Amino acid sequence: MKTMIALATLALATPLSAQTVVATHDAPPAAAPSPVATDIAAKLFPDGTYRKMLGDTFSKMMSGMIDQMGNMPLGDLVKAYGLDTDAAAKLDKATVNKVMAILDPAFKERMRLVMDGMFKGMIPLFEKMEPDLRAGLAESLAHRFTPAELGELKTFFATPTGNSFAGQQMLLFMDPAVMGRMQAQMPKIMEAMPTLVGAAAKAAASLPKAKKYADLTEAERAELAALLGIDPKKMKK
Repeated sequence: MKTMIALATLALATPLSAQTVVATHDAPPAAAPSPVATDIAAKLFPDGTYRKMLGDTFSKMMSGMIDQMGNMPLGDLVKAYGLDTDAAAKLDKATVNKVMAILDPAFKERMRLVMDGMFKGMIPLFEKMEPDLRAGLAESLAHRFTPAELGELKTFFATPTGNSFAGQQMLLFMDPAVMGRMQAQMPKIMEAMPTLVGAAAKAAASLPKAKKYADLTEAERAELAALLGIDPKKMKK
């Protein structure tokens, strides 16, 4: 179940983070955003945006995504976790759904309830975050657009078409037309995972291995114990 939740969350990562995370390659603005930037941010990210994004339509799309993942051969899934190709090939006829039909006949309903409860449970949390995210969006707008450009944006968003677009642009990535295509890409993502994991391991191969407790000096053990708030003598060797 944890694997299914992780994969479903991965599928959502791009649309959700693309809308709320400010790029970090540029330095943050030094000054507070102008009232124009703040007004535009309020139009682009109105109150209740996350409630709309994570509502019933979203739950239905998640159910479809879970079904598709459940029908993927187990070999494709375990290869993404580093199992060798020959071993994975032996699992080409097994799927999560087939296995869980034996182990847990209520698996699909359980997954639906877990996912539904998890993401709907995020709504109150995300709603509390909205004002701060909106303030960050205003700062980003002020940082990336000149006052003249912000003025043009405000003029556009004051028109019926602009106002309609501003209120819906956050929801575009959650539209079934977009999410359906994202869902269809999951097999490709899973197929690419072994290569990505290998590339990540290769990139870190030149670094020294992480220390085990036995490798630490007495000073390092004492420092670690102090950070963890425990007696150094009670730490496992």
